Amino acid sequence: MMVLSLTSACSGTEGQPGQPVEPSPPPESIVKEVGVEGGVLKLSDGATLTFPRDALESDVQVTMAISEEAPPEELGIASRLYEFKPAGVVFNRPVTVSFPMTGAAMPPTLYWSKLDGSGYEPIGGVVENGHLVARVVHFSKGFVGASRGSRTVLGVSRTTWLTEHQVRSLPNNVERQGVSALVLGANGLFKEYPGQGNASSGVFRIPDVPQGPIYLRVGTTYLMLGEGEGEGTGVDLGRALAGRPNVVMPARSSPLSFSVSGLAPWQRGDHLEFFSVGANSWFFYMEGQSQNPPTVGATSISAMTVSSPDTGLIDGNQGDLGLLAQLSRRTSTTGVPYTAMSRIAEFPAFVQVDGETTQLRGEMVPVETANSAAFRWKLRDFHVHTQASIPSPERRHTMLVIQGLPYDNSRGMYSGSADYLVMATQRDDDLLETGTLYYGSPLQGRWATSVMLDTVLEKNYQIPGTTRGVTLRAGLDTIETLDDAMSRPLAPRLSPVRNPRVNGVSLFQPASGVTPNPVVTWDAPELGTPRLYRVAVLQLRATPENVTRVDTVGSIYTRGQSVTVPPGLMLPGRTYVLVINASLNETSTPNEPFRDSIPSASATVVGAMLDMAP
Repeated sequence: MMVLSLTSACSGTEGQPGQPVEPSPPPESIVKEVGVEGGVLKLSDGATLTFPRDALESDVQVTMAISEEAPPEELGIASRLYEFKPAGVVFNRPVTVSFPMTGAAMPPTLYWSKLDGSGYEPIGGVVENGHLVARVVHFSKGFVGASRGSRTVLGVSRTTWLTEHQVRSLPNNVERQGVSALVLGANGLFKEYPGQGNASSGVFRIPDVPQGPIYLRVGTTYLMLGEGEGEGTGVDLGRALAGRPNVVMPARSSPLSFSVSGLAPWQRGDHLEFFSVGANSWFFYMEGQSQNPPTVGATSISAMTVSSPDTGLIDGNQGDLGLLAQLSRRTSTTGVPYTAMSRIAEFPAFVQVDGETTQLRGEMVPVETANSAAFRWKLRDFHVHTQASIPSPERRHTMLVIQGLPYDNSRGMYSGSADYLVMATQRDDDLLETGTLYYGSPLQGRWATSVMLDTVLEKNYQIPGTTRGVTLRAGLDTIETLDDAMSRPLAPRLSPVRNPRVNGVSLFQPASGVTPNPVVTWDAPELGTPRLYRVAVLQLRATPENVTRVDTVGSIYTRGQSVTVPPGLMLPGRTYVLVINASLNETSTPNEPFRDSIPSASATVVGAMLDMAP
């Protein structure tokens, strides 16, 4: 049993005849059921354990206790030893522990027992109001001790899969991706510290990492950690995604062919979209990418065929549903045109076979127009703040969308969305009064409504000598809850970064002879304070068919305004484009870059083509 303090030994009463020795306080524990929504456990000494939402996917009886064991003295004890059960459980997201410090370890660190039970390792932490606070990814034992100059970077990578009806979390294969920490030296060179990933749990650890800033690498994703207090403890590389975890992607063309009656008479400007959440399969503006699209006045389609290699194969045997929706042109009470969902068809369960055409037949039914909304939209603000986001843009698109998101809004935009209403405009009003807009929301299950505002600038990028280029996009995205969107004028929350540079030269200026590890810098946005920046490295390449294609070869996440591109991302003799995205929401940080929430905002700039030195 561990003694809370040494006051009884120092009081002058111990060992004196007739003076009773004050007993050590008994161990204390608390048991509480915690589920998907999260929760907090707290002991009387102030030690706390905090679960965020989605750390657990079902209800678990959690025990937090003061252990009867003593921590290893050689590690510089500065707190009691705390024990957590069920032992060995791995979380989908890191949980936070806060231990009161009873000693003066300098500098302090959290020692956490290893998942295999082979001892303790220092994982860092930050001091807040006499407590050491850190994030952990599995249940063990822990205490505060003295740092020995290095730490173990500990993290977890698990995907939470969501459909309209279920939530399931599974580990990502971090063992296959590869894990390491890179430290940038004063000479501009990186030193790499290898780590280990566990494919069955999604847990990764990198031991013996020096204190200070690091680039944490998992696969081709890099997180710049150490620029803010607590970064690098309990790294969360998990995310939420729509669909089943066992969705099969097609290896060959697997078209869907629609023969459907019951359309509203087709008008120019109408749209069709198809979606199957279980397979995470989404097709938008189908009439522009299909064979045999509807013609003006048509009330049916016959053998309208679409295909995409980027959508999962639909399997009705696993509960996947397929829905086709028509959005028809309408006019608001102030004369502003828009489209809204007018018809919908749900197809009988079917199985899409790789390499074969799947025939879908059905009848659309009217969508009840039971909802209305009106907005005040600061259009010009969106346009002004996107002017310097891509060199020589060729097209601009601006739209407002009322959308349905599977499950709920708390995880942000983790999937495609069903469009209830779309207002696309080329207007440039200071304040556009939309008037009243009417729409329906016919989807079954748990679907949440939000409003997306999007201004996009497009430009064609083409490697010299190829026959066709690729379109890259920059601009602003703002997502609001429906109530917030209707309660105030719609304006950008965030603008793009300013003065982006590569090796001191404007990112918007084409360059040749670029060095392998360029330094990318920028100034903060004029509007808003981002919580996170992402620098994406895009490689342009010529295919055997002699057309330009683009691949994202790596991403660097940071809280700061400068990154050095790590080795291996930008290779000699290749052509690249750098993209800088600023994001703002309540959840994204360098410690958890893929977490999202609503409301949110992002702003993207796209640079010019960069040719690397041979």
